[in-house]
Amino acid sequence: MARLKPSAFTRNRELTLPRFLIAMINLLNKSLAVELYRYFKNLGKKAVTKQAFTFARENLNPQVFESLNEIFVNSYYKNVTNCKTHKGYVVAACDAIGISLPKTKEFVKDFGCVKNQLGESEAPNANSSIIFDIYNDIILSSTIGPHRTSERSMALDHIEKLRSLSVLQNKKLILLFDRGYPSMELIGKLMANGIHFIIRSNTR
Repeated sequence: MARLKPSAFTRNRELTLPRFLIAMINLLNKSLAVELYRYFKNLGKKAVTKQAFTFARENLNPQVFESLNEIFVNSYYKNVTNCKTHKGYVVAACDAIGISLPKTKEFVKDFGCVKNQLGESEAPNANSSIIFDIYNDIILSSTIGPHRTSERSMALDHIEKLRSLSVLQNKKLILLFDRGYPSMELIGKLMANGIHFIIRSNTR
């Protein structure tokens, strides 16, 4: 699952697959070189170079992070006895945000560019969305797509993912949505899946 090709991460080296995944998951606040130095210092190992880390990243299947999050979510709600709820309901919020990406041919092709006021293409942008358990600080579902992907379509994808999580199938859910989300399709999808919801609407 984690490897894009069978030969990746198979040699006995400092940057093993588990170490690489942990390094990727950790929040990077400093430069990559500094973060790698700190990370491997804590392990008592010699730090790898930025080039080695970048090369390894090119051989990683990004789908692995979604799979790891599903494992974490299922494990959390199954094993944590003091899971916080509101009167027995898991309360989660849905929100989307644009992400500026480095200007590469691949990103321009896959995500597209936002036009400025003069109609000229700027840096490529992606649109991302998450469902976040507001009481337990857990991301239940996340997705990313081209910058023209609508918030509503991503919300519909979230509902499918939520119901595919075995541990949530018997949980009572309340989803919170901001303006821009109300639609008959979304409301129908929520009701069909037995999910309660609160959607903020424009005042008239």
